[in-house]
Amino acid sequence: MPGIGIRVNALCPGPLRTELLMSFLNTEAKSSAFVHLRWGASRGAGDRAAALSSPRTNSSYVTGTEFLVDGGLTAAYVTPE
Repeated sequence: MPGIGIRVNALCPGPLRTELLMSFLNTEAKSSAFVHLRWGASRGAGDRAAALSSPRTNSSYVTGTEFLVDGGLTAAYVTPE
């Protein structure tokens, strides 16, 4: 039903240097698998979330969209064949 004010968007952050993730990557074996990544700050994902919820950005016109906030990781990812 159009016009009832429901918006559905997805914010898809890449690896963020958080205390929780760093505690998981607490061994050389685990952390070496992630050495090639471009780490993001939670502020980048938070800024996008704030923009999506702000009436000043005309965000009410945006719906059904996935926002990749990963520093280009998804675009650069290839799987070995």
